[in-house]
Amino acid sequence: MKLLLDSHAIWLWLTDSPKLPTAMKRMLIENPAAVHISIVSYYEIGLKQQRGRLPGHPLEMREALDADGFTELDVTAMHMVTASQLDWSHRDPWDRILAAQTIVEGCALVSTDKAFDAIVNDRLW
Repeated sequence: MKLLLDSHAIWLWLTDSPKLPTAMKRMLIENPAAVHISIVSYYEIGLKQQRGRLPGHPLEMREALDADGFTELDVTAMHMVTASQLDWSHRDPWDRILAAQTIVEGCALVSTDKAFDAIVNDRLW
């Protein structure tokens, strides 16, 4: 099963937070090649870091995720077209792109955000 991590799941993974359930951590460790990180998450987390809401730097985050063996997921034209056409009232553009990537790539989305339940077929956590 391919997994796409939402930005908060990425942050919890990187900080080894106890808020990330042990079963989810195990799933990420057991098959890191199946774990995908959207490049939009670098932007989203990087903005929060730049504004002082999170520590660190997005390049450090990228290096750590790469070292963990996770796969970077670029944004394609099909992702953008799908995001623009979603019948979903959710207005956050980054969430719309993540939802589109989840749909197009056939991933399960790792997120606590229940708003995704209205649009994606498989949300874990």
